[in-house]
Amino acid sequence: HALIHDVVTRWGSTYEKISRFLEQQQAACAVLASDRSTWHFMPKDNDIATLENVNQLLRPLYDFTDALASEKRVTLSSLTPVLEHIGSEILSEQAEDNLLIRQMKQ
Repeated sequence: HALIHDVVTRWGSTYEKISRFLEQQQAACAVLASDRSTWHFMPKDNDIATLENVNQLLRPLYDFTDALASEKRVTLSSLTPVLEHIGSEILSEQAEDNLLIRQMKQ
């Protein structure tokens, strides 16, 4: 799988890009490690942890956006319950949230 570029007009592409990088992390790191001039681009453990956290937070938002963008289902009636669920469940702070996730939810 090729890496995915961000598309400014589709915020869901950020989720797709991060997911694909995490999926292809070993291959990307192998390519970077093969050329000494690119070693400084090698992601550190905390970079990967940050991407995993961002991905974890974006996943449900991506899923809801994808479902609401469907052309085969009636979705207008789903909008209010979905927005309420996002506000009350997805973006509310949870006890297990780490500091980064809490900051992103604010």
